[in-house]
Amino acid sequence: MELYPVSKADKVNSTENQISRKSRLAALLFGIFLGTIGVHDFYLGKKNRGIWHIILTVLSTILYTNLLNFKTAYSTDNIVLTLILFSLLFTGASICIGNFIWTLVEWIEIAKGNGKDSEGKNLKQWIWGVNSEEEEISPKDYLTSLLLGIFLGRYGIENFYLGKTKKALIQLISGLIATAGFFYTYKKLSWIQLLADPSRANTELIILAVIKLISSILFYLTGLWKGLDWIRIASNLYKDYKNRRVVYLKKEKTENETMS
Repeated sequence: MELYPVSKADKVNSTENQISRKSRLAALLFGIFLGTIGVHDFYLGKKNRGIWHIILTVLSTILYTNLLNFKTAYSTDNIVLTLILFSLLFTGASICIGNFIWTLVEWIEIAKGNGKDSEGKNLKQWIWGVNSEEEEISPKDYLTSLLLGIFLGRYGIENFYLGKTKKALIQLISGLIATAGFFYTYKKLSWIQLLADPSRANTELIILAVIKLISSILFYLTGLWKGLDWIRIASNLYKDYKNRRVVYLKKEKTENETMS
């Protein structure tokens, strides 16, 4: 009995002809605004890629932030410290650029319509339509929700508007703490200068260091939370407090408008 191997094209044919249920617009926006931390990959179910994006971003951020304090290398007589600072700067910049290029390639693939989800299904549909007969639609205005999310999302204003009070209060409090702490300590404390001269470490500076660390973490987390929310609103994926989707619905033409 003679066996004939199945071609690779036959094996993938069943998945390549299927359209992913994921929103192409959501993946595109996640890639543009949150791509370097792999949010678009997590959305598409590609968890390993997403984790690698986060690792690279964290590493580059830790190392590349020395650029903000590069003048310290010139103000110290410690040659070893100078070499360490510039080597960290170079390594961080290289990782940052590499991660950005990787994200850009993925973003272009999604934009061109060649992207796929974790199941190998084609990412073609920009926004999945809503069947108002099968799914309850939120009466809240789509555009208002989107604009509030973009400009005031760090403080949860769009969630107040959509009735998600508990979530909105958490965002408001954490957003205010993050903003106040971040700007209060921005010019008062330099990590590199403190490491270069540990003798400066007194009680006041230690307190400032703790405030800066907590506020910086909150600042980036609230920014990430804001981005996730408004992109989901833009892609018809967000829901109000009654679990009703906030969607953009085109106004149906009347008979008079159709005749004209």
